[in-house]
Amino acid sequence: MKIDREHIQNLVAILETHRFDPEFHQAEYKALLTLKHIDSQMQKGWVFVPHELTAENGAKYALIGEFKEQQSIPCEYCDPKDDDQEKCELCKGTGEHTREIPVSWYNIKKIYAKAIELFTGAKANEHPTD
Repeated sequence: MKIDREHIQNLVAILETHRFDPEFHQAEYKALLTLKHIDSQMQKGWVFVPHELTAENGAKYALIGEFKEQQSIPCEYCDPKDDDQEKCELCKGTGEHTREIPVSWYNIKKIYAKAIELFTGAKANEHPTD
């Protein structure tokens, strides 16, 4: 479920209308203050995200294969002892070429956990789950 500023503002309006009811408890008042704070942070450009990435919250599907890194590997078609490597179409005579490999799901979660730690000061799960 996606919650945006409009949802937050609607909840604030609902709680504001009932604030003076005798049935309005301290928990509801705390919720109102929290929602007002969330709304003010969203106005400043902040967003609210899950504490960790999981398959259940849709992150795995959305991010798997999205990020790639370059890896330099020796050219499998060239012989390093051969002086005539310039003819190789793959490496153009350098003896190595680069390939793109996807960033692993484990590494994506570790990077995300570090970002969460940076902004919240709280350590994310040391061993993220799948």
